[in-house]
Amino acid sequence: MYWWYHYWWFPSPFWAVIMWIIGIAVIALVVWIIARALQSFVSRENSRSYSEAERILDERFARGEISEEEYLRMKKVLRKR
Repeated sequence: MYWWYHYWWFPSPFWAVIMWIIGIAVIALVVWIIARALQSFVSRENSRSYSEAERILDERFARGEISEEEYLRMKKVLRKR
């Protein structure tokens, strides 16, 4: 009598496995989103510091504190990072 309630609702092991898989997928998605956000934040911070370093290098070259060879060498090093 009413056998479908037992097999097609949550007491079935099939649905328990499906719920575990969905739960793990949701947790993995949240971790992935957080990791991408942190990676984006860190890369923005690094690019800002390198552009600041290039600005300082440009100013030093404009004031004549360093030669053109030094300027080009230092600029190349900064761009490799």
